[in-house]
Amino acid sequence: MSDIKNKFPINLTDKKYSKISDLLIKLYDNDIPLSKIIKSIKAFATKTDNIELQSFCEHELNGWEESPSENDYDKLKYRFMLVYCIDETSVFNIHEECNKNKVNLNEYIITENNKFFPHRCFIPLPIAKIEKKQEMPPGNLISGTYYYPDIKNIEKQILYFANNDSYKLLIKSIRQECINKIINLLPDFIPNIH
Repeated sequence: MSDIKNKFPINLTDKKYSKISDLLIKLYDNDIPLSKIIKSIKAFATKTDNIELQSFCEHELNGWEESPSENDYDKLKYRFMLVYCIDETSVFNIHEECNKNKVNLNEYIITENNKFFPHRCFIPLPIAKIEKKQEMPPGNLISGTYYYPDIKNIEKQILYFANNDSYKLLIKSIRQECINKIINLLPDFIPNIH
């Protein structure tokens, strides 16, 4: 037993590593709201003077900038969600067709998917708002407006639609990013116990 302790370079009973372990256990428990866990992570980051982790938590709790810079796209890729988009000029026709065929918009998007185009959209909302959106009844859609430059580099408005499953997947992605950040606080090596 003492041989294993000699080969293991960190003391797992150390308060810092004990707290990391506690945070990981909470992150793997899907019954605990992620917003609550991120508050705990922020408190830990503040206590340990981890400015980068503290900033990450503040952004998750308060929301991110609407349009990340191209330099930030890679580090924020976990915050992009699959949505279904349509040009705003077509929306009236879609609602008219839904009413005529007596189908809801969610069913219409599924059956008439050639009229919509999938797009990965950055979602800057605070984590608590995303958690609320995932709680809506299945089949309901959330819509929003997204602007992107067209071929002539003129901002064009499109509408996007997402359902609660989209938001559940987004929360799962944010949760995984939190797990990665906490795991990265551990030493960069795994001891060889042979």
